[in-house]
Formats: sequence, structure tokens, C-alpha cells
Amino acid sequence: MTGTEMHTLLLQNLQQLGGFASKGFTESERNLHLNVGLHRYIKQRYTGNNPRKVSVEGDLKRTADLSGLVTIKDGLVSVTNTTHVANADIFTLPGYETPTPNPNKFMLYMYSQSAFHLGGGDTFKWIGNRLVAHNDLHKYIANHANDPVIEEPLVLFISGKIMIIRGPNDTVTDVELFYIEQPTAITSGSSEYVGMPEHTHEEIVELTSAILMGRTERKGYAISQEELKQTE
Repeated sequence: MTGTEMHTLLLQNLQQLGGFASKGFTESERNLHLNVGLHRYIKQRYTGNNPRKVSVEGDLKRTADLSGLVTIKDGLVSVTNTTHVANADIFTLPGYETPTPNPNKFMLYMYSQSAFHLGGGDTFKWIGNRLVAHNDLHKYIANHANDPVIEEPLVLFISGKIMIIRGPNDTVTDVELFYIEQPTAITSGSSEYVGMPEHTHEEIVELTSAILMGRTERKGYAISQEELKQTE
């Protein structure tokens, strides 16, 4: 499974967990959506939809094992590693900087937000980005063939870079990333994916989805147990 396929699978996973990336939700609607998504995730993993027939205890151990293969990191991508083009800002991901990029380093996106400058000076606002697969990009851009209008920041991953697609009059100065990093110690050969079977890639994506739910909670979209019970 390639990095692009893993990102696409992550996007599909998150959509199945409730599609909470939509900018149109109010805070209460977003919280409710997260509750439903988390509840669905718990039911799917630990009850009927359990193709590997693992116990809760066994699955938690597997999650712990997978956690040992990857590292969760926060990172602020510096403005010095940015290329500005029409309707987009391209940031070099940590670890891919020239002149000595690490070709075996692989990162799986979890969450990012962009700093948009508002007028002059140091006034800016952090806005969450939406992860978009390249072939779905047109769905989020109005009149994309002639005069693109971006309704919210979009994220694409291309060759060790993150592209923030935005409106023509906006400027992104920094990108804050939460991501999973796969260490080079578990790879070998010329491919960064050697030695990792596809089901392990899928499990890492599942793990990332679960961690992302927790990260979202940490970001202020609280999920209380009482609210979770109300969704049952």
C-alpha cells in the first residue's frame, strides 16, 4: 500500500467515523457528530464488525504494538520552507528538507491547521485544513476550471510536501501538523514499504483514526461519556 493509498484510506475512515471535517457544522453539531462517530467506531471495532475475531484486550495489545512502530509528533512547518503559487502554498514536511532529505521517512497525516494572515501586522487566525484526495479535489472548488473559489483550506500530500490550497487573496504563513511518523528502523531495501504487509498499513490507518479522535478532543471538541451514551 502506497503512502497515497494510506492517506486515501484514512480519509475514508474519517468519513465513516462521522465526517466531522465539514466547516458547515456549528460547535454543538460537530460535537454530536464526533460522539456518533466515536460510538460507531467502538461498535465496529469491538462488536459485530470484527473480521480478525480479536478480543478487546487483544486488540488493545495490538494497538500498543502498532504504537511502538510509529511515533506521534507535533510540528510547526516553518515559513522558510514554503513555495507560494497561485491559490496554493507548498510547505516542505519535516525530515524532507534539502540538501539531505531522508527518502525512507514516511508520515501519515492526522490533523493540520493553517495560519492565515488577516490584513497587516501580526494578526492571523488558525483554520483547520481538510484532507482531500487528488481526484476528489474538484468537489471542493467552485468553478474550478476558470475562477477557483476555495471554501476552506484543503490539504494534498505530494513528494514530501504538503500543499495548502486556498483562496486567491489569502496567505498561509505557517502550518501546524499532528502526524504519525514511521521510523526507518522498520524498513529495508529501496522501498520505504518493504517488510510491512498491507494489513499492517491498514491497522496503522485504523490506529491513526482512533488517535485523531483523541487529538480532536484535545483541540476542544470534547466528547464526554454522558454524551456518548446519549447517541446509543
